[in-house]
Amino acid sequence: MSAFPKVPVTIPASRIIPSVDPGLARALGLPEGVRSLAVFTCDSDDVGVIVLDEATKASSCEAVYARSLYAGSRYASGPFSGEFVGMLGAGNPSDVRAGLEAVLAHAGTSVAFRQAGPEGPLFLDHVVSACGGHLASVAGVEAGTALAYL
Repeated sequence: MSAFPKVPVTIPASRIIPSVDPGLARALGLPEGVRSLAVFTCDSDDVGVIVLDEATKASSCEAVYARSLYAGSRYASGPFSGEFVGMLGAGNPSDVRAGLEAVLAHAGTSVAFRQAGPEGPLFLDHVVSACGGHLASVAGVEAGTALAYL
């Protein structure tokens, strides 16, 4: 057991859009062939980036939208907005569903903040063994590169 207990993050909201309206696809600038979306919010923008990338490695979907809404974790705009909005896109609903399942699995088990003592600060220390395309572009490294997310 670690001296620094895990502080879980949550995915306050998630939805599958099986068939995206063409107007929404244009407004989002979705890549050609993306017809389905999985949309989720996360109460941590850092964890949102990590799990979005994990989903692209675990499924046949791509990260098509990733935005931090950070105003401090206690200042989210609403109970389901969190600090981060991510979208996974693919040609069919089953691929984005697989991606969303990976998001939920990783956010619930593998990626978590820790707290340095009962009143101490929170910190994130996570090793990504091989970046997918999304995290690699955010970090400015090649896909497949290992990195410590601190």
